[in-house]
Amino acid sequence: MHHRLCKWSFLLLLACVSWGLRADPLLLVTANYPPFSQEENGQQKGIAVALIKAAFDRMNQPVKVEFVPFARAIEMVKTGEADGIFPFAMSEERKVFAHFSGEKLIIDPGSLFVRADSTLNFDGDYARLNPYVIGMQRGTSHGPAFMQALKTYNIKTDLAENQERNIAKLLAGRFDIVVGPRLVVLHAARQLGKENEIKLLYSGVSEGYAYLGMSKQRQHEAVLQEFDKTIRAMRQDGSYDKIVTGMR
Repeated sequence: MHHRLCKWSFLLLLACVSWGLRADPLLLVTANYPPFSQEENGQQKGIAVALIKAAFDRMNQPVKVEFVPFARAIEMVKTGEADGIFPFAMSEERKVFAHFSGEKLIIDPGSLFVRADSTLNFDGDYARLNPYVIGMQRGTSHGPAFMQALKTYNIKTDLAENQERNIAKLLAGRFDIVVGPRLVVLHAARQLGKENEIKLLYSGVSEGYAYLGMSKQRQHEAVLQEFDKTIRAMRQDGSYDKIVTGMR
């Protein structure tokens, strides 16, 4: 009898510990990056935000999503001040301080855009971009091949805090090309009412995969495993596509 009582007490303790871990919200940081994450009038919106909240709700794991500047978000994950960050492109540099989900959170190919009246042609040979200036959102990465090409061919860049600013500068003739995820750039142009004034030049800059990244300062490997399982289930039952297509 005493043995059985001890066994049940131990199991109850494990359950309480497990419940206690899940009861503490995880702090996940993101930046204004529409249409994937944006905060308007205190309301958190965006495809990635909706996917994250739906997944963690299924996992029965409370989360707090906080919007901060992108550079600040990265620093918070590096130091462990935040548990995780999304949507987050994978790179060798970022693997030093973050574990990445196995499942992709979003897929939005890196692309080059020019003014609608531009006669510029491009076939994927980055050396040909040397004479031009490319507008980029500050703090973003567009795949190892493109980022290395900027250095190898000494391609000049012009940095802005968001893609709306990049679109405005492109149309004002401040530079020649904008680089960014296709949906992000198109959304920015649509917000400005300028969607018909730009056109796609090239869509093979990067695969455009972005993930959930978790700080290596925290022990969240099990959380990522459960997150991967949940995202797979959401894809299988159609809820993932419903969120993505419903918010574009």
